[in-house]
Amino acid sequence: MMSGIKVFLPVLSLWCLLFLQPSAVYSRPLTILVSAGPFASVEEAATAEESVDWWDDDTADDDVCTGCFAASEMARFLPSCTSLTAADITFADPAAPPAQGDILAIG
Repeated sequence: MMSGIKVFLPVLSLWCLLFLQPSAVYSRPLTILVSAGPFASVEEAATAEESVDWWDDDTADDDVCTGCFAASEMARFLPSCTSLTAADITFADPAAPPAQGDILAIG
């Protein structure tokens, strides 16, 4: 998993630098759609790598943990390369997308 993180973060940073301008106007709020699966929250799932069995045949918990980690990293880094603030970014389950604002879907 660490090799994926080492690749993901530089790619995200480069994407932000190339395509997002801090002066651009974004619709607020930005909602990141990601499923927390069996976990209580996105934040809990994002840090659950120790409780996930990465070697079993069921990849559902692997996907949830990885997707939530990606979502939490996006929420952490987007304010540094856009006009959004941390308060502008929220998480929601894909089954219940918000009626307004921009949406970023993970998974």
